[in-house]
Amino acid sequence: AALRRTTTTMDHTMMDTTNTTAPMESAPAKPTPPTATATTTSTAPAKRERKKVDVFAPVVEEKKEIDIKRGRGTKLADIPNVAFKLSKISRKEDILKFLYRILYKGVPKQQTVKARIGEFSGWVFEADGEREMKVDLLTRAYKDTLHELLDLFELARGTGADGKKEAQVERLAAFLDAPSASGKKSLAEVEEKKKAARDRKRARTEEKKAKASKRASGGSDKQAALIKKLKAENAALKAKIAKLTGEKEPEAEGDDEDDEEEEEEEEEEEEKKK
Repeated sequence: AALRRTTTTMDHTMMDTTNTTAPMESAPAKPTPPTATATTTSTAPAKRERKKVDVFAPVVEEKKEIDIKRGRGTKLADIPNVAFKLSKISRKEDILKFLYRILYKGVPKQQTVKARIGEFSGWVFEADGEREMKVDLLTRAYKDTLHELLDLFELARGTGADGKKEAQVERLAAFLDAPSASGKKSLAEVEEKKKAARDRKRARTEEKKAKASKRASGGSDKQAALIKKLKAENAALKAKIAKLTGEKEPEAEGDDEDDEEEEEEEEEEEEKKK
């Protein structure tokens, strides 16, 4: 009986507790006012990540340096007149690119094209038919291009039958088989002599001008001294006449003006000399 009373009391107590706490749980929660920090954080835009751009980088193949083999002739750089004429041609000229194709293969580098051409000493072919390809390339060239090559190698352009394209190509091909000097006088020496002659002529001209200028200045000085001497003699003669006749020496009109003009002329001459 005592145990039952205790259980009944505990049940009543639990019911009371449930009744008192239930309304508190069902009551709606008051909304919290948004703070300034919360508002600022929610409206700030997010940082955009930049995408990496893949830049196209073309693969440039390096030009391989050709292996220049020794030919049966003289190097073009060792032929004085050919080397002299090559030095006068700009590296940008198309004739050098064409000549490089005739001598070797491929496209040359602009920085080394003249040096490579100078190393050529004759065609060296590794396979049959290569010489015919080079001759065909010459045959398909313009006549003006062939003339430039003939002049460069000091070969005759020819007249009549020798001036035809086929004959010119044959002369060029024979030269390129084994290059050699033409035996003509040195163009470098000729140009040096012409330059020395121009310098001597310029020096003679300047010397003549200096002498002429000196004579002109010397002649004017002598002329002025002579005029001054004549005027002095004239004045002395007038004084002697006046003394003999007893008359007063007449004053020459315009003497003062003449003296002033002479002084001005002398000053101008002195300034010119300076």
